[in-house]
Amino acid sequence: MAVDLTKHPDPSRDTDVSAHAPGPSTHAVEDVDGPAATDTAEQDAGPATEQESPTGLQAWKDGLSHVVHHQLGRWWSAEDLTDEQLLTMLLNRQHKDFNERIKARTTIATQQLNTARTAEQQTPQTWKAADKIQGTLDDLADQEFTPRVPTAQRLGAVRRERAQSRRTNALIAAGVAGVLAWQAPEVATRVSVFITLAGTAWVWAMGRWPWTWTAKTPALTFDPDADVAAALEAAAGESETSEDEEAEAAESDAPLPVAPGWDPAPGTADAPSAPADSLAGPATGSEAPAVESAAAAAPGAATAAVPGGRPLEGTAPAADAQPYPIALATTAQAAADCLWRALRTEGVDVGWVGDGVNFPWGWQLTVRVRSGSPDDISANNTHKGLITRLRLPRGSGVQVEPWEDPGDTCTVRLVQRNPFATLGELPYRPPLSRSINDVADFGLVMDTSPLAYSLAGLMLLMVGDSGAAKSGIMLAMAEVTTACYDAVTFNIDPYGSGVADLGEAITASAHSDEQIIAVLRFFLGLAKSRARMRHKYRMGNTWKPSREHPAVCLFVDEWPKLSDEAKKLLIELLLVGRKEAIWVYAGSQFGTSDYLGAPIGPKVAARLLGACRGDDVTALLGAGALAEGYRADRLTPAVSPSDLRDAGVIYAKGLPQMPDRPVRYKFREVTVDTAARLGAERGAAGLPSIAADCAEAGLNLAALLALCSTDPDVRPLPSILASIQYAMEATSSGYLGYVPVEDVVARLREEDEKAWSRWDHMADAGARRREQGKEIARRLKEHGITLTTERVPSVGDPQRKITVYKRVAIEQAIKELP
Repeated sequence: MAVDLTKHPDPSRDTDVSAHAPGPSTHAVEDVDGPAATDTAEQDAGPATEQESPTGLQAWKDGLSHVVHHQLGRWWSAEDLTDEQLLTMLLNRQHKDFNERIKARTTIATQQLNTARTAEQQTPQTWKAADKIQGTLDDLADQEFTPRVPTAQRLGAVRRERAQSRRTNALIAAGVAGVLAWQAPEVATRVSVFITLAGTAWVWAMGRWPWTWTAKTPALTFDPDADVAAALEAAAGESETSEDEEAEAAESDAPLPVAPGWDPAPGTADAPSAPADSLAGPATGSEAPAVESAAAAAPGAATAAVPGGRPLEGTAPAADAQPYPIALATTAQAAADCLWRALRTEGVDVGWVGDGVNFPWGWQLTVRVRSGSPDDISANNTHKGLITRLRLPRGSGVQVEPWEDPGDTCTVRLVQRNPFATLGELPYRPPLSRSINDVADFGLVMDTSPLAYSLAGLMLLMVGDSGAAKSGIMLAMAEVTTACYDAVTFNIDPYGSGVADLGEAITASAHSDEQIIAVLRFFLGLAKSRARMRHKYRMGNTWKPSREHPAVCLFVDEWPKLSDEAKKLLIELLLVGRKEAIWVYAGSQFGTSDYLGAPIGPKVAARLLGACRGDDVTALLGAGALAEGYRADRLTPAVSPSDLRDAGVIYAKGLPQMPDRPVRYKFREVTVDTAARLGAERGAAGLPSIAADCAEAGLNLAALLALCSTDPDVRPLPSILASIQYAMEATSSGYLGYVPVEDVVARLREEDEKAWSRWDHMADAGARRREQGKEIARRLKEHGITLTTERVPSVGDPQRKITVYKRVAIEQAIKELP
C-alpha cells in the first residue's frame, strides 16, 4: 500500500491563517484594544464587511503574538512535529537498527564459517559446525524486517525528548552568547543590533502575512505493510483534525474497562445491573463502553454466566479489541480477556481462554486454539510480541506448556514477579536419617508444589552454562545422599572441586586423570561382580540398597573436561551401572555428542537443563523440545554473586515422582558454610561402607581410597610444562587439539617478560621464533620431559604452516613425568 508521507497540512497553520490573513472574513481580529474592539462588536452584529489588513503597530503586535504562541511556543514544546513525522522517524530508526544487527551477525558468522572450513583436521564435528553456521547465514539472509508500530505513549515520550533537547541546546546557545558579550562587548553589540532590526522586521511581516514552518515528513526506508500504512494514515488524520489538549488528556486518562463479555457471575458484588444477554450485542447510546465492543457469542452458544465468572464456550471480546498490560487485570475474567486480546493481535487463532489462577508471581491460564498449534504461542516472534503487549519480563514473562491431550490446548503462565520468592530454607537432615529410596524435597515448582523426588535408580545428566548453578544443584543432591544410611558418595571433577564442600561426608574425591580413570574402572568391576552377587542375596533383577550393601552415588562434574579414556569408561558405566545400584549424576556445560564423546545424552533417564543453548535442549530432549515449551535457552545464568538471575532454575524430564512437563523448577541453595557443617557432622557420625561388597568382588577399596587421598597438586608440574598446558586451555584453536608455539611464548612472556624478550632485537621473525622454540625445548629437557612439536596449516591462512604442540602429546608428557 503506497502512503504519501510528504503532504499533510499543518493544523496550526490553517488556524493561524484564518485568524490573521487579509481578505474577507466573518470574524474580527482578536486581541485589539480601544475603538477597534468596538468596531468588531458592531461588525459581528451586522452583515460581514471586508476587513483591511493590519498595518503599523497593530501588525507588529499581531506578529509578536503569532511568533511567541505559534512559532516559538510550539517549537519549545516540539508541538511542530506531528505524530506522523515522529512515527516515521521511529520506524526508520527500527529499520536501521535491524539492518545493523543483521550485518554484524552475518559478519561474525562468516568469520566462523571460514575458520571451520579451513580447520587443520576436517572431522565430522567441523563439518557439522560448518553446516550449522551456513544454516545460520541462510536464516539471516531470509530474515525480513517486521516493524513494530510505536504506541501513543511512545510517541509522546519521543516528543518530550525532542523538546528537552531543544531546550538544552537553547540554553547552551544563550550561555555562549553571554560569554561572547562578556569577552567581546563591541562585537556583541553589533550582532545584537542586527538581530533586533531583523527580528523586528520579521515580526511585523508575520503580523501582515502569517505562516508557519512545516517540517517535511521523511520517507520510509522500507515498504510499509498494512499495519504501518494504517498507523501513518491514522496519524495524519489526527493531525488534520487537530484535537485539543483537553480531549487528548481525557482520552489518555480514561480507565481501561475490564473484559467486556467476561463479567462476574450474577449475584456477585461486581455483577453489572444490565442483563447478561445484553453483553452479546453492541452497546449503543450513553451506555456504550469505552472499549471497542462487548463480547460476541458464537452461534448456538449459551449466554448465561457460569459460577465463578469463567468465560463460556464460544464467548470472547470483539476481534478488533485492543490489548492492554496484564498488570491492569485484577480478576480471572480480566486476565483471560487480556491474554485473548494479546494472542489475537499476534495472529494466534485462539478459540478459548479461561481457568485463570492467580499466583503470587502472576497468572496461569488455559488456552485452546482453533487452528494451528499451541506451539505457535511459544514461537520466538509471537513470544516477543506477547512480552511487549502484556508488558512482562523478556526472558521469563510468558511460559507455554502444551498439553498431550487434547493437543489443541496449553497452559500459559504470565510471570510478573519472581516465581520462587517463597522457596524456603534448606530442611535439616540428620546423619544416617534416611534411605536413598526416600523422596527428598529439593525446592519448588512454579505452581508452588514441592520439587520432590527420589535419587534411587537415577542416571542423571544436567546441562547448564557457566552461572547456571550446575555445581550447586549437584551439591544439593549430594547433600541428600550423604544423609543416607544405605548409600556412599564419590566425587569426580577434573577441573574444580565438585561436591567436595561436603568434606568428610564424601567417601572419596578424584580430580586427576589417573584418579578418575581408577575410580571408573573400579566401579565397572564392582558392577560386573554385583550382577553375580544379586543372585546370591536373592535381590531380584536390581540391587537392593541396605545398610550392609549400600548404593554408590557417583557425582561427575565438568564431563567435557574428562580425558577420552575417562569418557569411554563413564559412558560404559552409565549403560551397566543402574541395575547394580551404581548411579551417576553428571554435569556438563554442553549436551551435544561432540562434547560428551558419544550421543549418550538422550539415553540418560533424567535430564536437567539450566540456562543453556537451544542446541543442548534439542540434543537431550529431541527436535521438538523447544516447541513443546522446554525453553531453557531463555533462562539467564548468574552474572555475579549479587546478581543470580536464573541460577538454580531448570527444566527437567525423567525425574521420578515428577510429571514430564515443561515447567520451571528451582533448587534450594546449599551454601559452602552449610555444606561444611553438615559434612563434619555426618563424618563424625560415621559413613556407610561398601568394603564388604568390594572384598567379596575381589576389589581393593583401600588402595583406591589411598590413591584418591593423594593430592594431585602435591607434585606440581614443572613451570614450563604448566605454562604450555595453560596456553593449551586458553588458546582459541584449542578445539582443534593443539596450541601454537607462538601462544606458548606469549604466555611465557606474561610470566617473565625480561627472559622471553631478549630475542626482540632480531629482525628476522622466523629466526626469532626458532630461538624461542629452542629455549622451550632446552627447559623441557632439563626436567626430563619429551615433548615434540608438529607443523600444521594456520587456521587464518591455510597456505602458511605453524609450529604447534598437540594436546595428546601434552597429556602423554604429563603422565610420563619422572
